[in-house]
Amino acid sequence: MTIEDIANYCQFKGCRAIVGSPDVGFVHIDGDGVSRSANYGRFHMLNELASQPVDSEVVANASIVKIEGDGDVRQLTPEEFESEYLRLQALIGD
Repeated sequence: MTIEDIANYCQFKGCRAIVGSPDVGFVHIDGDGVSRSANYGRFHMLNELASQPVDSEVVANASIVKIEGDGDVRQLTPEEFESEYLRLQALIGD
């Protein structure tokens, strides 16, 4: 499971995902990739994010995948998400 896989899923389904674990942290991913707050650029410029984990590491160590869309929130394990993503790819012939 990669950020690109999750973004592709979200773009196709019109949803957003919150991926991570309590130990590592969480990232928010939508159809455009990792979502950033409006203040991200300022924090990054001032090197205030140096202690934050790298997004790809958060996804690699995730234990929770929450899918938000259509007023519904579903919580999946990474394995359940991977299975759902593979079924979606098979349906669209990708």
